[in-house]
Amino acid sequence: MGDRPAIGALYVVAGSNLYKNGVLLSALTVPTAQFKFQQIRGVTPMLVLGDGKNAYYTDGTTVTNINTHDADFQRRSCLGGLTWMERSM
Repeated sequence: MGDRPAIGALYVVAGSNLYKNGVLLSALTVPTAQFKFQQIRGVTPMLVLGDGKNAYYTDGTTVTNINTHDADFQRRSCLGGLTWMERSM
């Protein structure tokens, strides 16, 4: 943890909306399952969330749909606290 920045907010998916600290942040594609969240710390911290079919990332201000942004991203992985996106070739 140390000196690395963090997103530092409460995020909730209710219906097809993503809320940050109780304020609507973005509309999402209608969920197909429960969303999973993963925070990525670093110089530019992000929150990655997905329901198994749709995936998004946010810097706390802008929400980007990974599926429409780059359809080649298939899944995210977490191993020992390290999270990365895998791209199909």
